Order: sequence, then structure tokens, then C-alpha cells
Amino acid sequence: MLRILMLTCVLCTCTHAQTSDSRTIFQYLNDEGFKQVVDLMLASGLDGEFSDATSTPKTIFAPTDQAFALIPQDIQVKLLTNMSFVREVLNGHVTDEQILTLLIRDGVQKMDQNGNPLTFNVYPNGVKTVNGARIGAGDVILANGLVHSIDKVLLPITESISGYVAEHDTDFRDLFGFLVLAKLFGTLGGRF
Repeated sequence: MLRILMLTCVLCTCTHAQTSDSRTIFQYLNDEGFKQVVDLMLASGLDGEFSDATSTPKTIFAPTDQAFALIPQDIQVKLLTNMSFVREVLNGHVTDEQILTLLIRDGVQKMDQNGNPLTFNVYPNGVKTVNGARIGAGDVILANGLVHSIDKVLLPITESISGYVAEHDTDFRDLFGFLVLAKLFGTLGGRF
């Protein structure tokens, strides 16, 4: 009975919208129309890291071109002019762990290649997200890792809570006053 149960689990796992092919992550992204990600990889020189089939397997959460169209204009300009920012953005979408959607659990955190957390959430309707970006259905298993499409660009956070509140003190007048009175600006000075 236990063997039948284990075989059923294996079969269910195998039928979970997975595709596997011999292409590399870079080839897949190029072939499947992730133009913005491919262009950024080429511009920053990171394409080689994702083109090598013998490299350490990675998981990339690749934003669609529609996701790039939604980011603010100033960030789009920065992506065209600042290659260290481009590398930081791209590395924020990559982890050295292999993450199958079937194994994603609510509240789990993994580290991206910048050393920042990727936080996963699972909702009652089955939707799974990473740092608030919806993960597309299925796993694409490639020669050097996995690709998941996401509907949002994961941008690095560079501002602290206290800095944001201080900068927008008229919008957060009461909160600003409480933080000053409670002497919490230093405590909230870290990045959020």
C-alpha cells in the first residue's frame, strides 16, 4: 500500500505542469520572448552566466516584458544607463537554489544573489508569489536551472522606513510626530 501511495505521489509530481529541455536559461529566455531580461543580460555581461550549461544550477524569476512596461520611467532610464544597477536588479531575480513551484510553501524565504530575501507566499486560491510578484504556472527545467515567469520586476529597496516617512512628512504627519516623540527614527533606519 505504501509503494502505491509513493508511486502516486511521484506521478502527481511529474504531471505538475513541468517542462524540461536541453536549452540553457539564456537560450530559453531568448527563444520565449523575454526580450527585456535578455537585453539587460547582454548589456550587463551576465548572459555568459546563464548561457553555460555546465554552470551551477540556478532559479530565475523572469519578469515578462509587460512587467517591465509597468515600472516607473526613472527606473527604466536607470536600467539603460547604470550597469551596476542592472546587475543588482537581475541578481535580485536569481537564487542558487532550485525552486519547484510544487514545493513552495507560504512564508518561506530564500536568498537572491545579492544576499537579500526572496519571500514566498501561497494564497488559498493557489496563487504563489515571490516578493509580491505572481509566479506563472509550471516549472521550466533547463540544462542549467529553472525559469519561472513573474508579473512584476523585483526592484532593490534602497530607502529606509524612517527616511521615507521623513521625506513624506506631510503625508504621514501623525506617524512622523510619533516617531520623533518615541525616538524611533534610528531604529527604523534600516532598509525595508
